[in-house]
Amino acid sequence: MPYTGTWLIATNRVIVTADTELSGMTPQVGLKGVVQGRFSITGIQADKITVIAPTFTFDGYISQIPAAPYIGDWVVGHRIFPVTADTVLLGETPEVGQNGFVTGYYLAGVLIVTQVTVVEYYQSVEFNGFIEALP
Repeated sequence: MPYTGTWLIATNRVIVTADTELSGMTPQVGLKGVVQGRFSITGIQADKITVIAPTFTFDGYISQIPAAPYIGDWVVGHRIFPVTADTVLLGETPEVGQNGFVTGYYLAGVLIVTQVTVVEYYQSVEFNGFIEALP
């Protein structure tokens, strides 16, 4: 196995042997490793590592989109997202002023948008505080 040795995953020393089961994507720096194993004196002895791309989700106000078929750079919540022919578009017909829920992953430093769900615009709010009264 060409990947035997000590890996560094989330600041943990992970010991990979010929008995370690590897699945998912081809291991490379920048991808995520989901490790199952046990502690040892030299680090974490990996029984299984699943290699996945780091994913993201983001939502915001759509302020810019290309014309139909909507392939190109979208600006959602002041961030640029590259939408390709492989991106799945769901929900409403895209228009500036709606909300976009963007999902995807990073691969070798490149942002890959897998899905955009377009919904009617709403102003979201999130806060926390002490409950001061109840009915």
